[in-house]
Amino acid sequence: MKLGIIGFGNHLEKKTFQILKKNNNFKITEFYSRSVYKGKRIQKKYKIKFIKNRKEFFESKNFNAIYIATPPLEHFNDIKEAIYQKKNVICEKPIALNPKDYKFLFNMAKKNKVYLLEVCHYKHDKHFKEIKKIILRQNNKNKTVAKNLYLSF
Repeated sequence: MKLGIIGFGNHLEKKTFQILKKNNNFKITEFYSRSVYKGKRIQKKYKIKFIKNRKEFFESKNFNAIYIATPPLEHFNDIKEAIYQKKNVICEKPIALNPKDYKFLFNMAKKNKVYLLEVCHYKHDKHFKEIKKIILRQNNKNKTVAKNLYLSF
């Protein structure tokens, strides 16, 4: 799968990108960043084409899936544009900030016959597991709360 990336922050560069570039199922072809300085640095360092124009990035024919790593407030518009361009979407959590937007995006993806996937990589981090244990211990008496927390984490 040819992959474009939007939002190339420090976390993506240090963690997620390192995993994606080792995965033979993905070929990262292009990326977009609002910061031209950062874009040029990343392009030079990783030999990936930097697209300076957001519209041009979404319209690119050089990838069929987009990894969205922008701030959560931007996810809805980024996903909507990607689906409109018939691109599969892998988005960092959360896809949307409310149930209405989730439903809209999933229906749009279904209508356009593209995938919409949400990534939640923190649930495997050590600190996240420790917090989960503490919450579950405190709510052990209320099994419904504990069960719901387990499903969310």
